[in-house]
Amino acid sequence: MTVPLLQIDNLAKAFPVNSGFLFQRQVAELKAVDGVSLSLGPGETLGLVGESGCGKSTTGKLVMGLLEPSSGKIRFEGRDVFDTQETDLREYRRSVQMVFQDPYSSLNPRKTVAEIVAQPLEIIGGRGRKDTRGRVLELLDMVGLDPNHANRYPHQFSGGQRQRIGIARALAVEPRLIVLDEPVSALDLSVQAQIINLLMRLQRDLGVSYLFISHDLTVVEYLSHRVAVMYLGRIVETAEADALFRNPQHPYTEALLSAVLSGEEQRDEVLLEGEIPSPMNVPQGCRFHTRCPYAQARCRSEPPAFRNVAPAHAAACHFPLGGGGT
Repeated sequence: MTVPLLQIDNLAKAFPVNSGFLFQRQVAELKAVDGVSLSLGPGETLGLVGESGCGKSTTGKLVMGLLEPSSGKIRFEGRDVFDTQETDLREYRRSVQMVFQDPYSSLNPRKTVAEIVAQPLEIIGGRGRKDTRGRVLELLDMVGLDPNHANRYPHQFSGGQRQRIGIARALAVEPRLIVLDEPVSALDLSVQAQIINLLMRLQRDLGVSYLFISHDLTVVEYLSHRVAVMYLGRIVETAEADALFRNPQHPYTEALLSAVLSGEEQRDEVLLEGEIPSPMNVPQGCRFHTRCPYAQARCRSEPPAFRNVAPAHAAACHFPLGGGGT
């Protein structure tokens, strides 16, 4: 059996909520991520989608090692990332890199492009100045930038060009996995298409895996091999991208997709009532029942199990849309 590149098991991250000015005390706990399990294979793109505040960006930061989980496991190539006896975090962070949403604020405005892209290479060491410079120019060419512009500063580039710089920096240390946190949401539509096509070409040429975090389902459908849908800190559905977009099984996924054009036809609109509940006050039973148009009495009292509802297609719903409720 092939070991997944990335395996996440029952991952949780809670943040304390304090009250008081001088003598602060914890009055609540915000569960940003609450029992997430995912896997990602070599050369695969897993799309992670959901509304703002669902915990998808926190999941990305946990995978990057920027946050330490409250509980659960993250395994990379079979090794526990946060067990220092098993994994060298420095080596892990070389294998896993990140591209951020804002291509301007993620770049140091006081450094040239050459200095920005070279920084990861300098941190890991082992290259001379000439070799590092050559690698920087190679990376700029790889992402579609003019190597002659290496001595320019970030403000001298467009938003799309700055995101290419961020991608070049992420590729510098030859990672196995790149976490893409809303990498095109701040860009114009025409530029989005260019960056998405670049990411697909790089994956094809380099074999890198992507955890693609986004709220834009059109982009997710185009780029992802599999998709995981997240709601209020938990995964509610996973499937191959084609299957999920063609036949969603969870009512929340159906609602997300209802506004998305599918081929030449538009899906029937599904309206959700109310706001997303606070992660400090999670509803009993199914977390989605307060907004679900199909909720029944069981949904208000009993949390649904995350189970297979079709081959390679799982959902956390008592009454999946394709049937099979028990």
